[in-house]
Amino acid sequence: MSVQASEVHPLLARDIPFIPAPIREAAVGCQGTIVLQGEESGGGCLINREKKLVLTQMHVVVPKVWRKGGRVVLPKPLSMFFRILHPRTLEQMSIPIEHVYYFDGDLALVRISNVPSWMSPASIAPSSAFEALVGKDIYSVSYGVDTLYDKKLLFRLPSRGIILDIPLVLDPGSRESEMHYAYTNAQVEPGSSGLPYFDETGSVVGVAHAMNGHYTLVSLTARVPSMMLLNNEIAPLGHFKVK
Repeated sequence: MSVQASEVHPLLARDIPFIPAPIREAAVGCQGTIVLQGEESGGGCLINREKKLVLTQMHVVVPKVWRKGGRVVLPKPLSMFFRILHPRTLEQMSIPIEHVYYFDGDLALVRISNVPSWMSPASIAPSSAFEALVGKDIYSVSYGVDTLYDKKLLFRLPSRGIILDIPLVLDPGSRESEMHYAYTNAQVEPGSSGLPYFDETGSVVGVAHAMNGHYTLVSLTARVPSMMLLNNEIAPLGHFKVK
C-alpha cells in the first residue's frame, strides 16, 4: 500500500508539493541506500516483496577493486546493508543483505533479509524500445537524510528531465550492448548510482548508471522482469552470499 501525504512526517511533507504524487509515493515506498563495508555505496529500489529483491547497479555492490580479472574477490569480513528511512517516524533501519546477483549491463539484484510492512515495491515500466522513450519525461529523487544548518533535508534534488536522443558509444559486439542505455538531463547527485528513474506514473524506467557532464547515463529496465525470476533462463554473470 502506497504512503499517502497525510501519513508522512511533517519534514517530509514539506517537500511534497514540488514532487508529483506518484513519484513521491514510489520513492518513499521503495528507495533506500546500499551500505557497503560501513560506507554508503549507492542507491537501490525494492521491486519484489515476495522475493525481497532490491534493484541496483553492479558497481554499487561489486566495486571494481573487488574484481580480479574474471573473478570477484570478496573482502573478509563482508558487511552489506540496505538502509531505509521510515516515512512517518524518520527512524533509520539497516536491513542485512543476504545474497547478491549481478548481470550484464551493470545491473544487480540483492536479496534482503526482510521487508518492513510499510514498504511498497515499485512497479517496472513495460519494456520499451529506446526510440519509443526519447522525449518522455522521467523523474529522480535523491531520497534520504542530510544535515544543513541544523535542518534535516529529506528530498534532495528532485529532478525532472527527458530521455535524450544522444547516440551511445558502445561496442556493438560487446555483451554490454545487449542492455539498453539512454542519456537524460534529469541529473542526480554524485554517489546516486543505483537510484531509480520513474515515469509519470511512478513506474521504474531506468537506474542511474553514471554521470557524464550535464547528463546522466541510465540503464533502462527492459530486462528486469526476466531477471526477477532468477531462473536458468536468465543466468547472472555471478552471485555470492553475504555471510
